[in-house]
Amino acid sequence: MGVKTSIDFVAYNLRDVELWPKVTDMLDYIVSNFDTELEDIKYKYRGPDVVREEVIKEIIIELGFEYIKDIMDTISNFEFNVLLDFISLLNLLKGSREGMELVLKLLGFDSVIREWWEKDPQDEPHTYDLTVIMNTTYITDVDATLDKVQVFARNYVYPILKTIDFTFQFDSFLEKNANMAGFVKMKLFGTIRQRAGV
Repeated sequence: MGVKTSIDFVAYNLRDVELWPKVTDMLDYIVSNFDTELEDIKYKYRGPDVVREEVIKEIIIELGFEYIKDIMDTISNFEFNVLLDFISLLNLLKGSREGMELVLKLLGFDSVIREWWEKDPQDEPHTYDLTVIMNTTYITDVDATLDKVQVFARNYVYPILKTIDFTFQFDSFLEKNANMAGFVKMKLFGTIRQRAGV
C-alpha cells in the first residue's frame, strides 16, 4: 500500500478498538503478498525471465500442454523461462516432428527421431522410434521422467510411438556412485496395440 498502511484509512476513534488493528494487519499481510501475484500477472506474457517457475507451469497448463508441465515437475535445477518465449511456436508446431524436437530441447533433452519411412525396410506406416538423451544432473526421479516423456510423445504428435529408448549422460561418475566394474545394458521389448477409435 506504499507508505500508508490500511489502519490509516480507519477512523481515529475506531483505531483503539480491538477488532480494527487485527483486521488491518491481516489486510496489510494480504496486500503485501498480492504484490508478487500482480508482478506475475504483469509479466505473464511479456517478461518470462521475471516470472516464477510455477507461473510458467500454469501458463503451459492454460495452453493445453499439461503433459509438458508434468515433465517439468520431474526436472530440477533447470531454467524453464525460455519455454515461454517459444510457447506460441510450440502451439503452431504441435503434431510435427520439429515441434517435438524443440520441446525436448527446451526441456534439456537431446533426441533422435526415426519415422517409419526413414527405415530400410520401411516400418509400419505412421509410426516412429524415439531416442531421448537425458542428463542425470537435472533429473530427480528417472522412472517418473521416463513415464512423463512417453505420455508427452503420445500426446504431442500424430504418428504412433512404436519404440522409445533412453540414453543417460553422467557429468561425474562420483556423483552417481558408479562402479567401474561394469554396467548393465537392459532392453525391454513389448507390443504396442491400438484399438480403432481410441
